Amino acid sequence: MTYLVQKFISSNGLSFWLILKYKQMKKLTVVLVIVAAIVAGFTFWKPSIEIGQIKNIRVKSIQMDNIKLELIVPVKNSNLLSIKLQKVDVDFFINGVNAGKVNLSEEVKIPANEVKELTFPIEIHMQDMLSNFVGLLSSISADKAEIHLKGTFTIKTLFLTKDINVDKLNIVPLKK
Repeated sequence: MTYLVQKFISSNGLSFWLILKYKQMKKLTVVLVIVAAIVAGFTFWKPSIEIGQIKNIRVKSIQMDNIKLELIVPVKNSNLLSIKLQKVDVDFFINGVNAGKVNLSEEVKIPANEVKELTFPIEIHMQDMLSNFVGLLSSISADKAEIHLKGTFTIKTLFLTKDINVDKLNIVPLKK
């Protein structure tokens, strides 16, 4: 009986069709296994960055109503993929005085396994800090300042987004 079935299938071209479907199914299985491995890898892999010590603060201008600064911070991407720094929401303290927020003006791309120095413009409005104005002005006019950054950096790689907590405190030379 099997001989008759084989004869029927081969005479009607069904054997070619079954072989073709088998090859397509084999390719589909390989593709599905690869996709499953990638998804499983991203499930366990968590993107991260390293925020380095504050390198420098540049005083851009000092006026009666505001002080403009530039904060320079190295950020290391130790991932195998490039990342985008999407958002920065960090409180900025000078010698213990809350001087405002550090924000990101535009999205920054950091290539894989590289360190990029980021420059954050900071504008301190004196009307918001009248009680701490003298202490803040004396801190800015000194050669060094204790800088504390506390908040989050939001990064994205492919379809993963992660908030990185930042809590950096160090003494920084001021360049005018």
